[in-house]
Amino acid sequence: PTPTATPVPLAARVNDQGIPLAVWETEVRVLRAGLAEAGTTWDEARIRETALAGLIAETLLAQAAAREGRTPTEQEVQRRLQTLAAEAGGMEPLARRVTQWGYPSLDAFREALERSMAAARMREEIVEQALPQATEHVEAYQILLFSQEEAQQALALLRQGTEFYALARSYDPATAGYLGWMPRKVWPTQEMEEAVFGLAPGTFTEVLASPMGYHIVYVHAREERPLAAWARRIWARQALREWLVQAWSESRVEILLPGMSPEAVLARLSQDWP
Repeated sequence: PTPTATPVPLAARVNDQGIPLAVWETEVRVLRAGLAEAGTTWDEARIRETALAGLIAETLLAQAAAREGRTPTEQEVQRRLQTLAAEAGGMEPLARRVTQWGYPSLDAFREALERSMAAARMREEIVEQALPQATEHVEAYQILLFSQEEAQQALALLRQGTEFYALARSYDPATAGYLGWMPRKVWPTQEMEEAVFGLAPGTFTEVLASPMGYHIVYVHAREERPLAAWARRIWARQALREWLVQAWSESRVEILLPGMSPEAVLARLSQDWP
C-alpha cells in the first residue's frame, strides 16, 4: 500500500483552514510569557482560550485580506524579517530570541509574522472604514460619588437650584468634574450614553450607576468634532471586535480542543482581543 501522510493535529479549523495544535501551543507559551513579563495574572483557561481566539481572529482577518488582495508579498515578509534580525543583531540572535518567545523555529515565527502582517493590513482597512471624520460630542461635567444615598442628596440639591459647577467643585476642587468633549461609545455604560446624549445643553441626568460609582452628568454644549486620539483607539477596538464577531458568525469555525467551547473562545475574542 502507498503510505499516506499523517494528518497534522489541529487546534481549530476556520473555513477549512486548519490552525495546527503546535501553533496554538506556541501562542499559549508566548501569551503566558508576555503576561508574566507585564506582571499580569490570568488563570490557565483564560490564557488558552485567548490564545486560540487570537489565532482565529488573525486567521479570519488574513482570509479577508487574501480575498481582497491585501496579503503581503514574499519580499515584504522577508524585508520585515530582515529588519527584525537587524534589530536583534543578526539572524542567529533573532532565532535564539524567537525561541525564547516560545516559537519552536524561525520558520514557525516567519509563518506567524506573515499571518500577522496580513491581519494587520485588514485591521487597518476595517478601522479606516469604521471611523468617521467627525461625530457628535458633548462637553460634559460630572459629579461622581461612591454612595447612592449621597448621590441622591446631590441630585436633590441640584433640583432645588444649586448651581451644578459649584456643587461639582465642592466634590472635585481641581476640575469641578470636567470630562471634556466626549463622543458616544466611550461611556462606562450604554444607559449612561443614552441618558447623556438625550440631554439638551444646560441640563443634567438622574443618578446613573456604573462600575465606577454613581454619576450625575451635566451637558454644557454639543457639536460635531473629530475624534480625539484616545477616543479613536476605543472606537477602533470596538469596530474591530464587531467585525470579528460578524465574520465568525458567517464562517465555519470548529474548535477541536477537548473541553473548550466555541462560546468560551468567542467570549475571549470579544473581551480580551486585541
